Amino acid sequence: GGLQVEFTDDGKPLEEGVIEAAKGEGGADHPGLGLFLARVILRAWGGDLVAGPGPRGRGARVTLTLTAPSRTK
Repeated sequence: GGLQVEFTDDGKPLEEGVIEAAKGEGGADHPGLGLFLARVILRAWGGDLVAGPGPRGRGARVTLTLTAPSRTK
């Protein structure tokens, strides 16, 4: 089990380089640094962050995935 939260916007698209930076392909001066850092933190806890174009190719979509902690003993 876990939780998935999706934010969508069909307005202005993400700036150039934001999606690449969120995937870890950008540097410290890229506009997607915040998404990249959020993804690193989520992955450390077993989750993930995916950024991409919004509905119908317009705007933006960011999906956060959090997994439930395992309860195995």
